[in-house]
Amino acid sequence: MEPFRFPYKVPPAAEQRAENRRMLECISRYMHFADADTLTPSAVAELAEACGVPREYAYAELLAAALGLDTIDADRDFFRAYFLPAVKEYRTGDFLMDPYRAYFPKEEVRAGNYRYRTQRLLPCELFVAGDLQRLPDGRIIPRLGFFAEEYAYPAALAGDREWMTLLPVECITVRPVAEEAFGRVLTYGLGLGYFTLLAAENPRVERVTAVELDGDAVRLFESQILPRLPKDVRGKITLTVGDALDYADGVSAENTDFVFADIWHDAADGRAPYLALRERERANVCYRYWIEETLLCYLDGSLNA
Repeated sequence: MEPFRFPYKVPPAAEQRAENRRMLECISRYMHFADADTLTPSAVAELAEACGVPREYAYAELLAAALGLDTIDADRDFFRAYFLPAVKEYRTGDFLMDPYRAYFPKEEVRAGNYRYRTQRLLPCELFVAGDLQRLPDGRIIPRLGFFAEEYAYPAALAGDREWMTLLPVECITVRPVAEEAFGRVLTYGLGLGYFTLLAAENPRVERVTAVELDGDAVRLFESQILPRLPKDVRGKITLTVGDALDYADGVSAENTDFVFADIWHDAADGRAPYLALRERERANVCYRYWIEETLLCYLDGSLNA
């Protein structure tokens, strides 16, 4: 992408915030309303070859066109400033080797209202690939990705709602926190049990206590994932059904070293519990929050129009 880094003239703050907001609204509209096969490998390859540009550039062009943007004239600067740095092509192999996959059931399983199943991304289907990126010039850039081939991934559903998945965004944002964890670890939210498992595999971690509001999620993990784990990893894990905010009141440096909170589905429903948990932080305990940079972008006014 180096030949396609264009100069960016920083606008006044209010205009910058409006542009930030516009980009996120564009991506939200696409992901909610576009068909999964809107962008295809053949279209990306043909445009890249015809224009002599990288596949990521071609993908960004096609994505912008699907949103009705004029990347040649009226929306050229917006496209260059936001779409080009946002889009990246990922390799499925970097995620298919994730250790969690070895313990995930091959067939769909259920406990009450909660279930595990394998879902699929189509080739060139757009996905979110990490926290929002805050650039020094004030731009807020979403991290977006695509794969050249189909990608199968574990998913946990609460009713018909996809609650947690092993899409790249979870791997990219959760793995580093699990690697950082140490001592007596507490995590709010179980989901697939992804952080719980990775943290328990970390040799610096003594134990992992996962607090989960949904009893069905706990029962499914207990019956389908926990028995498959190596004994030394399984022995570190304790599962508790309860409310994270209530549990947080009892945390102190005497019983906990590291806390990771992940009880929200996205930034829209995460702001209130994030602030509530921040108010309950205790001295000498290390706290981490899922997609915290994204939450802060919404909370600090960076995305206000």
